Amino acid sequence: MGTQSTDLGISNSHYRPDIGAQLYNRYLDEKVYAEQMGFDAVMLNEHHSTPFCMQGVTNVGASILARITEKVKIIILGNVLPIWDDPLWLAEQLSMIDMISHGRLVSGFVRGGGRESWSHNSPPNFNRERFEEPTT
Repeated sequence: MGTQSTDLGISNSHYRPDIGAQLYNRYLDEKVYAEQMGFDAVMLNEHHSTPFCMQGVTNVGASILARITEKVKIIILGNVLPIWDDPLWLAEQLSMIDMISHGRLVSGFVRGGGRESWSHNSPPNFNRERFEEPTT
């Protein structure tokens, strides 16, 4: 893989909770500001077990935005479908976000990468099957 700091075993010593809290709130504030500036939509993405993206639970951020914004579309790109053992639970979460936002949710789904599969005990060799199963 990569260097030690980008492998699956990322040490907590590389993460500062105080800065993480500031960044999470900043990202939400930026999306609210985008709505105030007239943007039609804001997007959230999701990655797991990587130091390159803090957003590991996109649905939480989308839920917050559904409540604190009024007009902007909330785009999720996307939930990593193969790591969800229960796609129905994901559908329930997205339905609730869509109701809170009064129909402003746009949700995309992705297969994710090997790092995400391994870190969630989802065998990468079944990634495509697990991605397609909930949609058939």
